[in-house]
Amino acid sequence: MAATVVFNGTNVTEAESVTNWDSDTITAPELWSEIKIQLDGSIGFQANNKDGYAWYDYSGTGSFDFSSSGTHEGQHVFIWVNITTPGTLDLVANNGFYLLVGDSDTTFNCYVVGGSDALDRYNGGWARFVLDPRKTPSFTIGGGASISSISRFGVGVETTASSRADNLFIDRIDVGWGLRIYGTS
Repeated sequence: MAATVVFNGTNVTEAESVTNWDSDTITAPELWSEIKIQLDGSIGFQANNKDGYAWYDYSGTGSFDFSSSGTHEGQHVFIWVNITTPGTLDLVANNGFYLLVGDSDTTFNCYVVGGSDALDRYNGGWARFVLDPRKTPSFTIGGGASISSISRFGVGVETTASSRADNLFIDRIDVGWGLRIYGTS
């Protein structure tokens, strides 16, 4: 019998449509079929010499309770990201690249994961980042989100140079325990 590998969790989005995607000061979401990590597409944004963030709104389906004794306590957020211009990111201290979770379109907890001075950690290309929403955020937007009702998931950047095209891509987002491997080979 072959080993079986499955994701143990809930798919938030496969990023195959711009429906339920939003952003603040970066461009509106665009569906890309050429730049993707799985299935038929990813969602692209242009971050151009400024700060900005983009997110997927899951609130029409529900929310996740990561609080103590919450339904999703101990689970994590998994998000595929591709930044095609990592050299334009600001420094880590200036929130160069961060993941975010929110409970509305105006309140987010943000977790810095990179910047132009940390390209040894992430220097572009597709990577699947894992976020523990119970950890203390690096900073918040709008006073921060309650981890008992998370329904927005996304990525933010602070850039220091211009880009002529979309340079921030987001693909599949999941919430769960991770991979489950069972059986023998």
